[in-house]
Amino acid sequence: MLSLAQMPESWKPLTGLGELEDAANEQQRKPRAADSVYAIKSEAPRCSLCGSPIIDEFYRVNLELACAKCGVAARSGSPVTSTSSYTNGLLSGIFAAGVSMLAYAAFTIATHFYLGYVAVGVGWIIGKAMMKGSEGVGGPRYQVTAVVLTYLSISLAAIPIRVFTFSSASDMNWAHELMPLALWGLASPILYLQYPIFGFIGLILLFVGMRTAWRLTAVRRLVVDGPHPVIIG
Repeated sequence: MLSLAQMPESWKPLTGLGELEDAANEQQRKPRAADSVYAIKSEAPRCSLCGSPIIDEFYRVNLELACAKCGVAARSGSPVTSTSSYTNGLLSGIFAAGVSMLAYAAFTIATHFYLGYVAVGVGWIIGKAMMKGSEGVGGPRYQVTAVVLTYLSISLAAIPIRVFTFSSASDMNWAHELMPLALWGLASPILYLQYPIFGFIGLILLFVGMRTAWRLTAVRRLVVDGPHPVIIG
């Protein structure tokens, strides 16, 4: 049996096979629906919060483009976070905590003054740094992280201070002292309570610093505008 391609040209108009061939070729030239959807999605604007393509409608959350899912979540009061906001906020917070720890230790070593008020400033610096890194996105996860970083920055500052104090001891085996020093540093705010007035005031100020970091990284008020239809021009 002859196939469509093998059929003589003179017979195709009589049998209608020529029209079938033209229709088949035309169908192959038309883009498939799946291809069209893929093209639309790949070229569509992206949600600034979750990164998904925006197809039918969009919102603006604090003037940032958002998809319908994120827009509805923001309007309901749910925390809205982008795919990279927490990572950026965490990295900024870690950097701020490290710099604060070294600055506090260097100041104490140079002046021999232990200023508990520094804890309040450290909490403020870490909270601001995290919100700067996350581009204003906050929430419980950010708050817990900021509090932990504030505590670590203040407590671990005691380690370089102690190392400097005993650096002249030639018989000190620092390799064996590394783990005990780390544990002692983490517990130092509590251990300082052996000096009642100094330790108690320092603990209160540390709590105020952590409270400051917690407050600064709370969920911000979201201004939601929408929904708006996506106009394809």
